Amino acid sequence: MLKTRSDLALTVGVVVLFLSASLGVAVASSGAVSIRPHSTREGVVSHSRLTTSTAGTKFANHLLVTAPVPKGAVLTAVLPAALINGGGAATGEDVIDVHRNFELNGSVNLEAFLIAHRAPGSVVSGPNTGSGSDIVSFTNYAVTLPFANRHISLEQIEYTAGSSSGGVKELRVDVEVEWLPIRTVLMPTSGVVTLTLYRKVTVAFGSSDPVSVTLTHAQEVKVRSAIASLSNTAGGLCMEDATLFRISASPGTGKAASWTGVATNCPSTFTVVSGSQRTLLSNGSCTLETLVASLLTKFKDNPTVVSLKSCIPA
Repeated sequence: MLKTRSDLALTVGVVVLFLSASLGVAVASSGAVSIRPHSTREGVVSHSRLTTSTAGTKFANHLLVTAPVPKGAVLTAVLPAALINGGGAATGEDVIDVHRNFELNGSVNLEAFLIAHRAPGSVVSGPNTGSGSDIVSFTNYAVTLPFANRHISLEQIEYTAGSSSGGVKELRVDVEVEWLPIRTVLMPTSGVVTLTLYRKVTVAFGSSDPVSVTLTHAQEVKVRSAIASLSNTAGGLCMEDATLFRISASPGTGKAASWTGVATNCPSTFTVVSGSQRTLLSNGSCTLETLVASLLTKFKDNPTVVSLKSCIPA
């Protein structure tokens, strides 16, 4: 089972059951079956204003038509029995979801197919299974891809398979992409930068037991570069959340922080506050989290550091 950041205080191997009253569907979720091996000023620099409806949709549709499908799959406009997206599509005004339907010429080992056709750096998660009184029973897998560019903070392909009452094998392929304009956040390095790690992170009690280290200038430059590489995100809502680490920059020793960045585990965001400006960045690439883990060698055995070091792309 995939161990996510929110599983820090949970037992690995737990099957999560989701109930949807509106659909009358029960979905069981298991985990990953495969994992993947600047300006000089501080502030925010906007690079482009490409809109979701144009560049983002074009990208999603290209990803959809190039997504691998089992041999013999026949594209169809309408399935004999409609399949829902069994993974539970991400929602939000910046999330694009496009899909195609296929009829299969026989049963397919979807897990084996996706692992065999896994793109470099991608993660195959699943299966999710579902059934209900008014839906087709399904099995679902998600393939999370490395972000193709910094416009993206969600890039995944969902495969949902089922059978109609007439025995026709069906497959629905969804592409989900969150696409936003690029806004580069630059952390100041002219003063004192402090990294605070929360050594105890639990679902029930949040974050505690903080420990802080002051970064050297060389470390500050690395952290600044990592933050500047992150995609923007619209964020998301999670019932269970906790802070993993905090980065604070101040003009000098003993002075109040003028810039802060806070990393949370669910959703995987890095929220920057500089003056009155608040910017949400995605930690989904793992770039910042793995760097932070490497700066905390003194605490390498701490569960939070271990989680950061073993970050799996969102």
